[in-house]
Amino acid sequence: MTCRWCLVILLFVAQPVQAFYHTSWQETDFELRGFADAALGMSRNPVDNGFYQDRHETFWSGDGRLLVDFHGGEHLFINANILERVSSTPSTALARTTPRLLEVERSSLLSWLQHDTVNSRASASVDVLKLHWGDEDKEMIIGRQPISMATTFYFSPNDFFAPFGAQTFFRVYKPGVDGLRFEKRISSLSQLSIIGVLGYAVDSDSDNGWQQSPDFDRSSLLGRLTIPVGEMEWSLLLGTVKEHSIVGFSFQGEILSWLGVRSEFHYGAAEAGMEKSGLEFCIGLEHRFSNSLHLTFEQYHHGRGYENIESVNRDAELGTLRSGYLGKDYTGAGLSYEFSPLWNGQLVVLQNWTDESRLFSCNLLRSLTDESELSLSLSVTQGDRPEGFTLSSEFGTYPDTAAFEYRFYF
Repeated sequence: MTCRWCLVILLFVAQPVQAFYHTSWQETDFELRGFADAALGMSRNPVDNGFYQDRHETFWSGDGRLLVDFHGGEHLFINANILERVSSTPSTALARTTPRLLEVERSSLLSWLQHDTVNSRASASVDVLKLHWGDEDKEMIIGRQPISMATTFYFSPNDFFAPFGAQTFFRVYKPGVDGLRFEKRISSLSQLSIIGVLGYAVDSDSDNGWQQSPDFDRSSLLGRLTIPVGEMEWSLLLGTVKEHSIVGFSFQGEILSWLGVRSEFHYGAAEAGMEKSGLEFCIGLEHRFSNSLHLTFEQYHHGRGYENIESVNRDAELGTLRSGYLGKDYTGAGLSYEFSPLWNGQLVVLQNWTDESRLFSCNLLRSLTDESELSLSLSVTQGDRPEGFTLSSEFGTYPDTAAFEYRFYF
């Protein structure tokens, strides 16, 4: 408790500073930067079910990041992001029985669980550690790195590795996965990408829930070709992701310089008996008005989702529940608006059409200085509440929450 409040006080009294270390010599450049945040919130949990121990709950967390950048001449760049995280432990039955399996699938070799009790948890990890080597025409990136092939924003079926949730507002730091990426620029607007990502088997006794050594049956290899056609950028995607063979495409651009259009699609053919084949498709429309109002709409078909909530409960009882969204069809609608240079607001509404549940999330962001900001987020859910350990809807299982978060960059 004392450490938690010391962290909060330190963050709020900190003064704006420059990157705390920077040096250059000849053709090399070395820089150390940092990021810290502290969050405090409350949740109102559904009643009369076995997933939550308490009706009301207070939660807190704190992150500290050390960011390292090294440029070694024209061709070499090394980037590292080391994360220290402390947080309260959720009271959900799921979190208590599988406390670390929700972490990113990557080797436990660079993760260290320092403290884990009924009330709190502390851990350290190397979130990113990657080496870039290349020039203007080609580049090789090897190591732990964030990988995204998303074109849509809320639902991103082609973002296979540690995707953000649709209701996530803060997306500065995407977790890294262990892999290799080769980029070849064919022309100024065309590019070929070859991406390999290591997979890992579950190990509930390890510090992050995954084994140290890779499981090559769960590894991924993808090729992506991106070319411009007219006013659109098109991408073709082929390969394997874990235990699925993948073929897909995406496109993004503007129609009449007014309406933004984004879409991504893939079909995943299951290679293992416990997996499921299916079509994943999302299309999004957006427009930004001159007064800074930005409207976004997305429709998502989740082919590998469940037809009904009864199927979800059956797989949950068997221990074969698939990760990710549960339903078949979703709608996401959102807006953002800049009230002033210091105030920004965002709202997103998610609808699960399979079980008629909904989630409303909003975020108000206040810029305090060039290096710090304060965020207030609210989340309200609608849908049938669980009965005992039986789910009645997806978003109806979520709690209503309110939280403050202070972020400081240095």
